[in-house]
Amino acid sequence: KVRNSDFFGARKINPKDTPPNFTLVNKKTLATEGAMSLKERKLKLLVQRKLRDYRNADSLILSNRIDDVIYNITTDPLNGAMKSSELNMAQISNEIDSQISYFGTDKCSEFCGTFDNTDVTTEEMIQTVAQAGFCQAYRLNNQIHLHFERKQGYAVVQFNSHNILPDSYSYSESFGARNDHDGVQVTYTDPVDDAKVT
Repeated sequence: KVRNSDFFGARKINPKDTPPNFTLVNKKTLATEGAMSLKERKLKLLVQRKLRDYRNADSLILSNRIDDVIYNITTDPLNGAMKSSELNMAQISNEIDSQISYFGTDKCSEFCGTFDNTDVTTEEMIQTVAQAGFCQAYRLNNQIHLHFERKQGYAVVQFNSHNILPDSYSYSESFGARNDHDGVQVTYTDPVDDAKVT
């Protein structure tokens, strides 16, 4: 931050003045007494980062799509340092496309967050981005895939009692340690005689 009350010269900023993959923002304010008395300035911007497009030889595009974000996180040399062969991008894109068609809007397939914590692993970042679009990331055959959690026409998990003899099932009324310090009490109403048992 530079404060000048009298300004006599200027120079146009060259591309050499900014490091690669950085965006430089310049804000100009008139040097009034009110502006000079402020100790700290805050600037709010609506920005969107350009991502590398895996479909077109890593050319830069404006995108918030989950598949584009996952590709950029994992193949970034500082964040993920993974090879593109470790991602099944065709499958990931198909899941995102099916998610868009399921909800009828592409807004549900966007990730617009940032990771400010340096202790987050690449796997945690991928899972966070995937869960923003109702997906689960998983590794299969040393490749990352996505599974879109959508409504199914059949039961995915069935709870059954194949190993219990008829009329021999008894349920537990409490859980946790049985020392009266942890657990839960259940009030049960018997359907035969309406007796309440705690």
